[in-house]
Amino acid sequence: MRHHAVFDYAEEEGADGLTIQSSQGQVLGRDGHIRLQIQQAAVLVGGQAVTCIDGSIQLPSLK
Repeated sequence: MRHHAVFDYAEEEGADGLTIQSSQGQVLGRDGHIRLQIQQAAVLVGGQAVTCIDGSIQLPSLK
């Protein structure tokens, strides 16, 4: 998500409860809207979604 840097800054500044609403995809004809909110040091993501692909990713251990 391209707005994650805003939330990093907001968390450092103590912006609990800050909400950002954004949209993207208009050029592709898939007008999507998303709502991000900082709440108790967590970033909550909200909005409607359509599952286009389902699966899992296994990352290697960092040890």
